[in-house]
Amino acid sequence: MPMLQKKIFVCLMFLLFISTSVTIISSSNKIANSTATITVSPTTIVGPPPDIGETFTIYINVANITDLYGWSTGLAWNPSILNCTGFTYNYTFFGPSTDVLTAPGTINNVLGVIDPPYGATLFTDYGVTGSGTLADIEFLVVGYGTTSINITFEALNSSELSIPFSVVNGTFSLPAPDEEPPIIGDPTRDPETDVTPDQAVTVSVNVTDNVEVRSVILSYSNDTGTTWYNVTMSNTVGDTYEGQIPGFPAGTNIQYKIIAYDTSNNLAVDNNAGEYYVYTVIPEFPTAIIVPMLIVLLAVTVLAKKIRPRS
Repeated sequence: MPMLQKKIFVCLMFLLFISTSVTIISSSNKIANSTATITVSPTTIVGPPPDIGETFTIYINVANITDLYGWSTGLAWNPSILNCTGFTYNYTFFGPSTDVLTAPGTINNVLGVIDPPYGATLFTDYGVTGSGTLADIEFLVVGYGTTSINITFEALNSSELSIPFSVVNGTFSLPAPDEEPPIIGDPTRDPETDVTPDQAVTVSVNVTDNVEVRSVILSYSNDTGTTWYNVTMSNTVGDTYEGQIPGFPAGTNIQYKIIAYDTSNNLAVDNNAGEYYVYTVIPEFPTAIIVPMLIVLLAVTVLAKKIRPRS
């Protein structure tokens, strides 16, 4: 077939492809025994960056293809997350001396598609073999969420026959900002009742978060809130965190609160509604023991007086 006739034939093929929306091979139609691969690169993009209002570029790469003479490609994505802002042919794969006839596609950011697809064919009698980049596509991030970037593709060799291939689609994800602080449960302490001089107190609390807890702090004061000391609590099991307040002399009043941060630096504080959690260090013999002992001693004294023999 003469060169001019071949070019006209290939161009008509692309026009027919575009106008009739023929079925284009996609990633769900993996072709058996295929060695060629069409890939969105990078395959996975997780922001930020890029963040809202920022752009990034993906590449349509071809690998291990034989006698690539003409091709056309379309894309589909979620337009509430991404807008396509540019499609640029990359000619380096075809060599500096190779002329390429290109056909423009249409970027539709309402539907999130390139349709009709972009197409290209060579002004040669032969195709190109190997691996390289076919196109650069720029996207603008306009929303949070996750979207696939799916390729539709058609490839022909220099005999105007379809080239089998497989496709690797891409994914873009931008999680919405985490604005929820951790949730702090009711703390408990050991011992639960009287704390004696120099006795350490272990405080336990459950802390959860919608994403991940970064740190939990036990903050305590022994001077009615003038000075606060922070202890990083340890995650012992599940959502339980433990920290220890050291021992203090008898008569010391201890106030404590729980502070928690998540991985987005959201802060939560449990200070018992501004009253703090409190306990007082009692003498070595607590009132609960001393009072019964005094009662017993008084009873013994009275009884001794009653049974004392008269002189």
